[in-house]
Amino acid sequence: QWLMGQEANKAQTVSTIIGAVATLAGAVIMASDARLKEGIEPLDGALDKVQAIQGVRWDWKTPPDGVFELTPIGFIAQNVESVIPEVVHYDDAGIRRIDYSKLTAVLFEAVKELDSTIQALQSEVNQLKGARND
Repeated sequence: QWLMGQEANKAQTVSTIIGAVATLAGAVIMASDARLKEGIEPLDGALDKVQAIQGVRWDWKTPPDGVFELTPIGFIAQNVESVIPEVVHYDDAGIRRIDYSKLTAVLFEAVKELDSTIQALQSEVNQLKGARND
């Protein structure tokens, strides 16, 4: 069940979900207040996780109701589950589903890891340039 609205008492249930497709206007907003959380830990090894997941395109054997994509792209849930099991869920029929929104945190941390590498390499280049000019 999906709820919409700024305040809990004014939330509206979105019931127009067809097959695997939910069409929403506006934003999907999730509770993320630190006051609701405990045992907070940073995500480690995000870049390795991103590199272990392969983006793919495919053709549906039998397109789910409401799916109109000509050539869908995304991930294979089994591949993602082996790397980041927290983002894979099972429906009542045992079909794996990916919570793509949770991948955002992993991607952010991977970008930060890349930036650290770039900064270190830039520092090394600057040192080599300085040594060459001496």
